[in-house]
Amino acid sequence: MAHTFDFAVLRLVPDNARGESVNLGVVVFRDGEIDVRLGKVLTRARMLFPEITDTDLESAVGILSRLGSVALSSRERHSALSSVGAFSLGDLGSFTVNDERPESYQSQIDMLLATFVVAPRSAIVRAKGPSRLATEVRKFSATRRCSPLSATLEPSLSIRSLRNGPYRAAQHSS
Repeated sequence: MAHTFDFAVLRLVPDNARGESVNLGVVVFRDGEIDVRLGKVLTRARMLFPEITDTDLESAVGILSRLGSVALSSRERHSALSSVGAFSLGDLGSFTVNDERPESYQSQIDMLLATFVVAPRSAIVRAKGPSRLATEVRKFSATRRCSPLSATLEPSLSIRSLRNGPYRAAQHSS
């Protein structure tokens, strides 16, 4: 049986006047309780709010959980918890779990954390090796025996011949 849950992104807002915030985790509104899940990497949170400790975060999660465990609708609990101390909640969203298995619920939570909470640097994919353009420029300059940054081209080379590639350009110019 499918079940729909409301959620909000949990943010740390150390100073409302500056408007800086960092996404810490997600708050899922369940029947009569809330499920607060924090991301694994809290580096940005510690940069904005250096005084915060793991104990402070655990305490805040406990307070949010107690305050959110009341018999009110998701919208009413979201409104009541929208700003608690240095924490605020983003807009309400929802997700659906199609079965009763805990793994299905957990996979949705993992997807939300991956989407809304800062990923560790090791998870950021970087381009590997030189780009195709850099390789083509290097090949072209090698065939023409000129600097890749050289502004002078042979008069017989046109923009059209350059688009066809350095080897075709060399064939057309001979």
